[in-house]
Amino acid sequence: MTAADRLGIDRVVRPRNADGSLDVEDALLERAVVVVNAVSNIDGRTVPNLAELVQATHRRGGIVVVDAAQAMAHARQVVTDIGADAICFSAHKMYGASLGVIVATHELLNSLELAFVGGGMVSDVTESSFELLPNEPWSRLEPGLQAWGEIIALGAAFDWLGSVRPGGVTPAVHLSSLEHRLFEGLSDIPELTVINAGPSSVISVYSETVDAHRLAVFLSRAGVMVRSGYFCAHHYLKETRGLPPLLRFSLGLHNTSADVDIALTQLSGLARGLR
Repeated sequence: MTAADRLGIDRVVRPRNADGSLDVEDALLERAVVVVNAVSNIDGRTVPNLAELVQATHRRGGIVVVDAAQAMAHARQVVTDIGADAICFSAHKMYGASLGVIVATHELLNSLELAFVGGGMVSDVTESSFELLPNEPWSRLEPGLQAWGEIIALGAAFDWLGSVRPGGVTPAVHLSSLEHRLFEGLSDIPELTVINAGPSSVISVYSETVDAHRLAVFLSRAGVMVRSGYFCAHHYLKETRGLPPLLRFSLGLHNTSADVDIALTQLSGLARGLR
């Protein structure tokens, strides 16, 4: 928003279809910067036509930046080989340390105007000029000392994700079982409305009578960690859909069936007791 205001660029917000797909007229893609999340952090919906959106944008001379924060841990295939100009994600959502990551094309990196200049990106300095490192376009976004500990931890997290077999099954099979268990259990609590159309690693609910923040505090005291609020999606949830703050459950490879059962038992008891 601030960049659009500062540069005098039109900003267009497009609604999603029920299946998560995004329809954008070709005329709007002319030299556009398209920013889209690959997986919803509200209900886990993917963008089934993401690759087609990237291709259509490139035909019009635009670029696509993909928010893959939710996708990298649960649905990495969504952003594989789609040809996006940049893919951004957070290492802590992949069982790593806190670290922001951008995977970008050399063409995009070489086209960027520098926002910061510092050590690690400069190869030479004269009295009145400096030269950037040749053949290392990624250094344009890496001034100063890098977070090497966090970077090494991310590598370890990638290795772990590639080899872990929770309960002796693949991560996909393990998560699918938990997703169905949690979705069905939440749907059976009459005091709650489930946002999701189906099971997902991210499931959001709300109560018409009990504030989600209160429920989150009570669940926390019972050892169940959830999120409450609008999850940086205020426009869609609050303004467009008119929903109250939500309660969000996020499943991971560390979770077990017992975790899901405890969460459902605690939430069901809270919902009945706070009618």
